[in-house]
Amino acid sequence: HIDGNRMVLPQGMIGAQCELAFAIGATLQGEGAAINRDAISAAVVTCWPTIGLLGRRTRPASNPELATIADFGLHVATICGPMSMDFDRDALDQVQMIARIDGKRMISARGDAVLGHPLEAVAWLARELARQDRRISAGDIVATGSFGPILQVLPGQRLTVEFAGIGEVSCRFD
Repeated sequence: HIDGNRMVLPQGMIGAQCELAFAIGATLQGEGAAINRDAISAAVVTCWPTIGLLGRRTRPASNPELATIADFGLHVATICGPMSMDFDRDALDQVQMIARIDGKRMISARGDAVLGHPLEAVAWLARELARQDRRISAGDIVATGSFGPILQVLPGQRLTVEFAGIGEVSCRFD
């Protein structure tokens, strides 16, 4: 349950990841079209700083992509900060991320921790989907994956994540 910038942590939480999410403005075609960072950069319309919440891991299922993310953790929620349209797509690899719990600095990382550049993660996903005859479509929202290690968050704590030049997202967990 999310109320403003507060959320009740569900049972089975693994932790939180600090990531960026992008709104895609054009369908990324796989047939013969190059799916690379430049194509992704041209398709990205907006960006949000986000906190992704992960639930307990499961065993692989017959259709795991419906609810699982890396290492079969379950996606629980994505908490988005303010939308940014004014960010340097080419310099996302240099974006500094700082995560704090109750004001104490826990981790920091740069965008190059995400496959060398956050848009490379989106390009990788687009290529993988194209191999399956699927695609990222206009209107889709795509998250990069974590800039750093997963953070344990507990009831009563506030996680604040700042992405320099993009924005900040914060949530208190109950």
